[in-house]
Amino acid sequence: MNTDNHFADKVEFKEVRAKVVESVGHVLVLADGGARFFRTTMILAQRSSMSIYSDDFLSPENLFWSYGQELTEGDHHFDVKSLFRNGYTSPQHQQVYSAKSGDVYVSVTKHSDRSFTHDGWFLNVRFEEDALKVSLSGSFKTTFYY
Repeated sequence: MNTDNHFADKVEFKEVRAKVVESVGHVLVLADGGARFFRTTMILAQRSSMSIYSDDFLSPENLFWSYGQELTEGDHHFDVKSLFRNGYTSPQHQQVYSAKSGDVYVSVTKHSDRSFTHDGWFLNVRFEEDALKVSLSGSFKTTFYY
């Protein structure tokens, strides 16, 4: 990995930074007897984890999970209960961890430029605690450099 942080000019730096992550996600939130939908471009990914944040900068809403391993190229399916860690934070700052049920599917593609794409979806990821009961479904696609 190139650790040289010197660029010829600010334009070159901006061009490189723009290529670091491209992402889009769609999330359906079922909670409190209602439904909401949000689209996001704020997805942080590593080969071993994923975090999806609301595009609303004032909202703490996010969903995350850790696979417990670095994913290899190919298709993967996880019962959410088998994931190493997972959690959700609501727009009202309520946090829940360890989903009770649901599935995560992800297809990993390795590109020749040393980037990876995670293209996947999650279905009926359900969290239940006294303060919050929520079910999440959606899709994500993110490309990142490793």
